[in-house]
Amino acid sequence: MKQFPCIMKPASEADFKSFWHMFDNYIIELSHTDLLDDIYLEWYLSDRFRSDFEHRLDKQLGSPAILLITDGEKSLGFCIYEFKKNQCYVKGFFIKSNYRHQGIGSASWKMIETKMRQNNANVFRLSKLCNHCSNFWKQQGFHGSENYEWEKRIIKRNTFSFIF
Repeated sequence: MKQFPCIMKPASEADFKSFWHMFDNYIIELSHTDLLDDIYLEWYLSDRFRSDFEHRLDKQLGSPAILLITDGEKSLGFCIYEFKKNQCYVKGFFIKSNYRHQGIGSASWKMIETKMRQNNANVFRLSKLCNHCSNFWKQQGFHGSENYEWEKRIIKRNTFSFIF
C-alpha cells in the first residue's frame, strides 16, 4: 500500500478549477447510485449551482466550506462541510478513485475531525450524498440515527471523550 502525505487546506479561488473537476466526477459517480435522480444531477452540474455555491463559500459561520486533500502537488479529494454551533455537517467527501483503499480517506477524515473538534464540534452528521460509501463511515465511528442517516456524537467529560 502506497503512503501519501495528506495535506488539508481551505480551497481558494485558484483551486476552484481542480475542485470543480473532482466535484463533477463525484456527482457523476453518485448518479450511478440511487442517491441522485436526473433533476439533481442536472442541478449539481449546472453553472448556476457553481455560481451560487461559490457565492456562499465561507461568507459566515454556517456557510459551506471546502477543504482540499492534496499530497502537496496534486489534488486527491475534497470535503465540503458546514459548521454550525457545535455541529459539523459533511455535505460531500470524495477521494479520487485511483487514490482509494490506501488510507488517504481515513487519514483525511481524522484530520478534519480533529480540526472540527478543536472548534468545539461534538456532533458530526453526513449528507445523504455520503451514503454511497457507508462502510467507510462505519469505520470512522458513524452510525445511523433517528433524524439523520449517519451521525457521530462525541461527549466530553473531564479529560475523557466518549464516542458513540
